Amino acid sequence: MKQFSLKILIPIALAWVVIACSTKRDTLLNRKFQALTTEYNVLFNGQEAFNKYHEELINSFVDNYWEVLPIEPFVAKDEFEAPSGEQTGQNLSVPEDKATKAIQKHSMYINGQERNPQADEAYLLLGKTRYYDNRFLPAIEAFNYVIYKSPEANTLNEIVVWRERAHIQLDNNEQAIANLKELLETTDQKDFKKEVFVDANAVLAQAYYNTQVIDTAITKLTVARNLTRDNEKKARFSFILGQLHNKFNQPDSANYYFQEVINMKRKAKRMYTMQAYAQQANLFDYEKGDTIAFLKKFNALLADRENRPYLYILNHQLGNFYNHYHDYKKAIAYYNASIKQNNGKDRYLQASNYRELGQINFEERDFKTSAKYYDSSLVNLPNPSKEYLTIQRKLKNIGEVIKYEDMITVADSTIRIYNMTEPERVAYFSGYIEELKEKDTEAALKAIEQAKKQNNIAAAQQQQQAINNLASQSTNNFQPPGAEMMPPPGFDADQNTFYYYIPQSVQQGKLNFERRWGKRPLKDNWRWLANVSNTGAIAANENITISVDSTLTEKGEKPLLDLSLPKYDLQTYLDKVVTDPEAIAELEKNRNAAYYELGYIYDDKFGEYQLAADRLESLLASNPEKGLLLPTYYNLYKIYTKLNSPKALVYQNKIMTEYPDTHYAKVLQGLVAEKTDDPEAVYTVVYKEYLDKNDPELALEQVKEKIDFYTGTPIISKFELLKARLLAKIYGVTAYKQALTEIEDLYPLTEEGKEAKRILETEIPSLEAYEFSDKDLNKWLLVYQLPKNDTKQIEGLVQTIQKYITQTHNASLKVTVDYYNPEITLVVVHGFYSDARARQMDMLLHEKEYKVKLNGLPMSLHNYIVIQTHKNLDSYKIK
Repeated sequence: MKQFSLKILIPIALAWVVIACSTKRDTLLNRKFQALTTEYNVLFNGQEAFNKYHEELINSFVDNYWEVLPIEPFVAKDEFEAPSGEQTGQNLSVPEDKATKAIQKHSMYINGQERNPQADEAYLLLGKTRYYDNRFLPAIEAFNYVIYKSPEANTLNEIVVWRERAHIQLDNNEQAIANLKELLETTDQKDFKKEVFVDANAVLAQAYYNTQVIDTAITKLTVARNLTRDNEKKARFSFILGQLHNKFNQPDSANYYFQEVINMKRKAKRMYTMQAYAQQANLFDYEKGDTIAFLKKFNALLADRENRPYLYILNHQLGNFYNHYHDYKKAIAYYNASIKQNNGKDRYLQASNYRELGQINFEERDFKTSAKYYDSSLVNLPNPSKEYLTIQRKLKNIGEVIKYEDMITVADSTIRIYNMTEPERVAYFSGYIEELKEKDTEAALKAIEQAKKQNNIAAAQQQQQAINNLASQSTNNFQPPGAEMMPPPGFDADQNTFYYYIPQSVQQGKLNFERRWGKRPLKDNWRWLANVSNTGAIAANENITISVDSTLTEKGEKPLLDLSLPKYDLQTYLDKVVTDPEAIAELEKNRNAAYYELGYIYDDKFGEYQLAADRLESLLASNPEKGLLLPTYYNLYKIYTKLNSPKALVYQNKIMTEYPDTHYAKVLQGLVAEKTDDPEAVYTVVYKEYLDKNDPELALEQVKEKIDFYTGTPIISKFELLKARLLAKIYGVTAYKQALTEIEDLYPLTEEGKEAKRILETEIPSLEAYEFSDKDLNKWLLVYQLPKNDTKQIEGLVQTIQKYITQTHNASLKVTVDYYNPEITLVVVHGFYSDARARQMDMLLHEKEYKVKLNGLPMSLHNYIVIQTHKNLDSYKIK
């Protein structure tokens, strides 16, 4: 009977399981079974894996506290960055696979509706894994499935919030705002899970901030902050509110929220607390604030052991404090401490430390050190960024300052020595050599002393090693009680057992001594004499020469310095004195140009007006070229006006009396406006107009006007070079050479001055050597000379030649109208391969059909280049 019952019950149970496992039947049994297996089997494991990943993501996320923090500690990665799972060490494939498996095996989509109540949880998990894997569109697809297929799902509100997070990551902020506003307006707060309501307001605040509606973002985030029970969220939202109020120019409210973070104490992450202190320091009122309380608070924070991982933040703020009050010594100490403690934790803060140190050294006029710090700052800044480009430009300008200051120093020294008499030079260099000897002697003695210390340490180590060896030997020679111990050879039991009476130890000491010092005679100061030779390598590292020759002093010791070296020889320096007047004149010219460039850079680039005035005053005291006087006067007038100095009136009067007809005099009189347009843009317009119109005379007039207008600015050298090329076009190589020479003299340090020098050295000689010859005899032209102003005749001749070319079907010929000089225009027919062909065409153009009355001039291509270079057409006609 029992067996019969089992035979019946087992098939019934199997049938029940089969029926319950079906995802196609919408019965209570099926729904409960599928929900149960989904929640406590596949979905549970997936959710656990996701929670572990999410916790690690939050703990490993590095915030950029120099910008407003994102609402959640997650930022979408760039296309080429590693996915989030790879960065945290956890793999998102596990929760995604589990969510996918739950959907595929347990979803009950029947009659257009999802009947498994746990399916929405599976889709939520799937969407979140895709979200954190930076696959936002697939995540939205998963969220939308629940929203549209299961509108009655318990997790609907949470899913909507997650979908809008994905929209924000895709920069669809307006859509996220619309959807979240609709959700909050159409759903009672009591229908939300509390943290879901918090997240909805926080995500909406993020969308408002992204669209720069900061006041509404503050309102929504305040709601989220007040309602959340999660201390992590509360601390983060409070910190962000402080940042937003600060951005909204509300320092009191910002200070309040930063203090809220601080008051949370251990409930908030220590990083939030330290950054809140830093933000309060940034908001400190240096004019009215309590500096004593500020220092007391931050010194207490530095002394707190718990703050050791964050000392780089606190030291940076103290550096800023002392920097503001120009206590540079303390500021530098705190900035350096911050740099040492940072260790790559905050690259922007590291860049800020280097930037501030660069600025301090710049204000202290240590430009080379300043440049090094600015360069280190660039290494820690993202490129490209606005601040990176700003510091890069400043670094470039500092490089120019260093170059020009060094140039002035070298030139002044060389010129000063050049102007000395021979006895003065001897006295000057003799004094320099004596100072050099004193410095080298002092350095040599330091090197010897250092070597003595090292030898003492080595001797102590050797002695300790000998003692250790002796102890080791004693241990190895130990015998059990009763065994007879044989003394070492030569050992007298009645003698003292002092170290030097032990033969093995003495022999070992001798070997160590010879290995270290070599064989030395028994005499006083043996060690000192040995050190002199041994310290040669040490001194060499410090560029100090210690004699190792056989010359001895009166006491028999070797001298510290080798006086036979060239650097101690007077004649070495006398031979290097520049005595060529032309070289001195070149140095003076370059020095004056450097003074002028420094005046402009200090004034225009750095706003260091007194430095700019000093350099320009030095220029005026150095007998500058006449071309530099007017712009120097005008620049000094502007600088002294900025400094509210009465000297401005002095230079104004100089310009008005000595240069009354110049543009600057008219500016001072108020007759014309001062230049305000971008000079580079003006230059581009002038040059482009010349290329379009091909009128060198019109372009020359415009360039002369701009030169007068922009005199005293860096753009002037570019206009001068363009002027030189226009003069070459109009008047030939002689005028070109003269203009280039003036550019080289007036602007030797500019790129245009260097280009002018290159042209004068490489191109002008070959242009001047151009002469009429029989070259290019297979390339001929037919040239017609016409008055430049006779436009009607020029156009008529061109039309006639075009008619001839068309009728004769000679496609190899073409006609151009070329500028020659202010009075003459040349109509040129190109494409002849012989003189005869050119003459034949000229004869045909004189026939009745064409009626050209002018006589053409056949000319080889080479000779045409010669007449355009030297403007010597008349000479060619005579030839």
